[in-house]
Amino acid sequence: MHPELDLVYVGKIVGTHGVKGELKVISLTDIENRFNELDRVYLVNEQDHYDPIIAHIESSFTHKNMEIVKFSEWDDINQVEGFHDWYIKIPREERPQLEEDEYYFDQITGLSVVTVEDEFLGTVTNIYQTGSNDVYEVSKEQDDKPILIPALYEVVKKIDLDEQIMIVDLPEGLLDEEE
Repeated sequence: MHPELDLVYVGKIVGTHGVKGELKVISLTDIENRFNELDRVYLVNEQDHYDPIIAHIESSFTHKNMEIVKFSEWDDINQVEGFHDWYIKIPREERPQLEEDEYYFDQITGLSVVTVEDEFLGTVTNIYQTGSNDVYEVSKEQDDKPILIPALYEVVKKIDLDEQIMIVDLPEGLLDEEE
């Protein structure tokens, strides 16, 4: 891959749709109608490590919880069948600007987590979307049982991306239950 490209995931191709080169895509973003807003994207095959292929979105629509995406470069099912399990990515700098106190998952993953008492809890290793609020999985060591921290204003007091740190005020009993 080109070292100057800093790409982020927006979708995963999981199959074809129809015979005119449309593809079924699982969206990897919370932004509604994301593919309607995109023009140029990069198709990436992470299994075979090919260089990204630049493609242009001609149209997209939602069908049965999938995005159906048509690229202007291909008009036939035979031309796109090989893209199964490829990812759709965009340059990081082309992501939409988020509101204050909103973050992309890749900005949160890897942050050091400390309590308001300055106790190091570990690093954010995963994020779960539960519906009502996200939950951050925090691990100290690979073998340790992770701590699950709700992403609520009452709990997460500060996120400092420059310092790569998250400060939390854990509810009473959370650590006792986890240990």
